[in-house]
Amino acid sequence: MSTMTASELLVEQAKTLPENLAMQVLDFLEYLKAKQLKQPNQTTIDAINDDEAETVTLEQLRALCK
Repeated sequence: MSTMTASELLVEQAKTLPENLAMQVLDFLEYLKAKQLKQPNQTTIDAINDDEAETVTLEQLRALCK
């Protein structure tokens, strides 16, 4: 017997919902995605905390954008 992933379970459950509830679930999922984009992930935090990370000045960043 195979175990369903959380995404597969969400799809199966969403198929059983009336349209108005499915739209609410979709709105909530979009909210969660937007919230996640605003928070730094662990890789970003690790890079910031890395003692060997190179410091980049604002002038260097500007030069990269030219």
